[in-house]
Amino acid sequence: MNHDDTVFLSTRTRNQLLIRNIRTMAQMQTAIESDQLRDVGPKALAEVRRLLGLDPPLVPEVIGSTCPRCGGDSGYRVSVQLAQVREYGWRGDLIQVSAEQLKTESQLVCRDCDHRLALPLPHRRGDSA
Repeated sequence: MNHDDTVFLSTRTRNQLLIRNIRTMAQMQTAIESDQLRDVGPKALAEVRRLLGLDPPLVPEVIGSTCPRCGGDSGYRVSVQLAQVREYGWRGDLIQVSAEQLKTESQLVCRDCDHRLALPLPHRRGDSA
């Protein structure tokens, strides 16, 4: 049976390990000790160390009971923004240069003053490891 502990990691970190044929926690431990993971980046290395129990887990930030800007306590809403991007070029006539892209972005927004609130860790998404 092929055991794979990389399923508990982010996609980017998992791919970095799979490229190096590292799948189990024992292989991850050996790779850290032999300095094989020095070029995976600090976020990916920290994620592997947390999985192995070498570093403490991230503590999630708590969303306060009031808005930090207006002090409102009616809560927040999740605002999902969807953008469609198309790029065109001109050569006498309008021609399409590139394909369409759909982008989404989620934000917490105060219901009282529409102030954007920071997403709490570890749920924040962005440049991952």
